[in-house]
Amino acid sequence: VRGVYKKNKNEIHFGIKYQKEDIRERIREWEMIDSLGFSVRPPNHIANNQPYEAFEGPITPFQNIRTENTVTINRVSGFVQFSRKNEWNEHEVWYNIGVRAQQWNVNSSKNQFIFSPRLQFAIKPNWEKDMLFRVSGGWYSQPPFYRELRDHTGTVNANVKAQKSIHFVLGNDYSFLLWNRPFKLTTAFYYKDISNVNAYTVDNVRIRYQANN
Repeated sequence: VRGVYKKNKNEIHFGIKYQKEDIRERIREWEMIDSLGFSVRPPNHIANNQPYEAFEGPITPFQNIRTENTVTINRVSGFVQFSRKNEWNEHEVWYNIGVRAQQWNVNSSKNQFIFSPRLQFAIKPNWEKDMLFRVSGGWYSQPPFYRELRDHTGTVNANVKAQKSIHFVLGNDYSFLLWNRPFKLTTAFYYKDISNVNAYTVDNVRIRYQANN
């Protein structure tokens, strides 16, 4: 459900959503490394001195993942944002302030909750040049989805926390004509303080999360 309330120069946007995710996954994944009859085995495995000595042990994959996961995630999220456009000494100004929140649990585990406020102020001076200055900040959170809960062994960690980042941004947009065409030059300085990072590795098109913040 989403809505907007407008009165004069004020706007209030709001919304609330319930989402249920039902994931059932079966993983059968293995990796064999072979070179001219020499099977490369996992570390700390029994010795294999092929081709100098015959080896009659079982063929063991270098890497093997076999697991089945059934995961149910319930989420309730919502947001509200106030915006206003005004004039200040013949200059146009915009500002908005808002907050997002979400509560979720994985397989009926303990509920987790995030609260993400943010704000922005922008001013367009009454100058001959078309310039816009803006400053913004906020505390942003990214709750995990199923892929971010599953580690490289296929095990699901229901207690993975949301990745968080505090942002501060100072920016400028300069619009102008060049060669009879419109151009825009955007400049921004920002600072981010990141926490609860869910690191991952990329192997070709496969992504494996560590699922441990």
